[in-house]
Amino acid sequence: CIVRVLVVDNDPETRSQLLKILQSAKYLVRVAEGQGAELRESAKSQALEFKPHVVIMDLRLADEHADDRSGLNLWKDKSFSSARCILYSAYLIQNYKIIREALLQGGVGDVVGKEDSPQVLLDAVERIARERCGCRNGLSIAWPAAWNEETVLGYLFVEKENIPRDLVKDVLGRLFPGTKSITLKTLDGSSHPSTIVGHGRTILFQAWPDDREPVVIKLAPLRKIDREVKAYQEFIEERLGGRFYAELQKFSIFWDLGGICYSFMGSSNQSLKTFTKFYREAENSEDILKPLKHIFEEVWRRRYKDSHILQAKNLLKEYDSSRKLSQRLKTFPDQRNILTFLGLPGEFENPVRWILRHEADSHFPYAKQATIHGDLHGDNIFVNDDHAWTIDFEYSGTGHILRDFVELEQNIVTRLIEIPGDDLRLFYSIAIILTRPVLIGEPVAIPDD
Repeated sequence: CIVRVLVVDNDPETRSQLLKILQSAKYLVRVAEGQGAELRESAKSQALEFKPHVVIMDLRLADEHADDRSGLNLWKDKSFSSARCILYSAYLIQNYKIIREALLQGGVGDVVGKEDSPQVLLDAVERIARERCGCRNGLSIAWPAAWNEETVLGYLFVEKENIPRDLVKDVLGRLFPGTKSITLKTLDGSSHPSTIVGHGRTILFQAWPDDREPVVIKLAPLRKIDREVKAYQEFIEERLGGRFYAELQKFSIFWDLGGICYSFMGSSNQSLKTFTKFYREAENSEDILKPLKHIFEEVWRRRYKDSHILQAKNLLKEYDSSRKLSQRLKTFPDQRNILTFLGLPGEFENPVRWILRHEADSHFPYAKQATIHGDLHGDNIFVNDDHAWTIDFEYSGTGHILRDFVELEQNIVTRLIEIPGDDLRLFYSIAIILTRPVLIGEPVAIPDD
């Protein structure tokens, strides 16, 4: 683990001295080059590419007057949002007010004079690095088979060349400050990434920090974590019913990567199962229905009672707002009007083309909307015999009141039901049975054949 330090100073000689001092202490160092606007642009681009833990920022980058604080002003740029700053200057005694302002400003961790000894600067860098760098605190991660930091980054990012491998440990270190060891397990004990489903690149692990109770962590690109935290705070926090629900304990964003930690209110110390695993191990339908009834009739009941007429009465347009469904359908690889399937007699209309041609048929003037989960599937529901906890609230918000029911049903039918021998004819029969109109409360009839 190497701490990354970015140096921003308008004096070439000072830059050279700092580079030598920091490299001698085994830090990985980048230096912004140039003067004036060129120096400022170099600093911002280097920060975004290098992703430093610490930035040593010269207070007076312009040196135009005694109250120059151009370095402090540059630090406010969002390019440095994930790093911590050490304000570095030869004019600290004359600029007491500026120093006080700097220490009150977010992200500034220390102020060091250029007249101080190199050791004072190195001590400040090391202290601040411990706040940013997970491995600097001695954090040890026990990974499940076939997983490590590089595997995670490869799964989450298409282009990972400029993403430091230890970014994963940095995020986990900030999620669990003071923790010495974390044991991670995949949701169903498998090592294969196909067990992780959803919209976009996300990874869920069960985590045991030190000897504390297990939690679930989600790792994803920062934009997804940011969106989930905002959705949770606006639609979910303190709004679910009962004593059994998932709580977003904390989150962390560090450069391109973010993480969320969920705990399960009302659960025991036992390791909960995902609904995916629970479903496949269940012996009868009644066992499956118990946790589902808990979700819809207790945890989310109050949200459904607060329903009102759907604003976006066209369902295709509603999915467009969150999923860009029309765009995805138009770029779907197979645009033929008629399809045939090996093992199934007859021809079938391509549903992709059908949906695009029948947009008007998705207009429901009296449909209701409510607060929904927005992405309900077997891997973001955790269950015991009687209760269920939902996590992953990135797409939570206002939507069609039946959306969660339908999306979970789709996940069960297309992913969780195990069709013997992948028999397409049997799958087709199941689809026909499930789409046959029935009255509310009427059981679905299963034909003898």
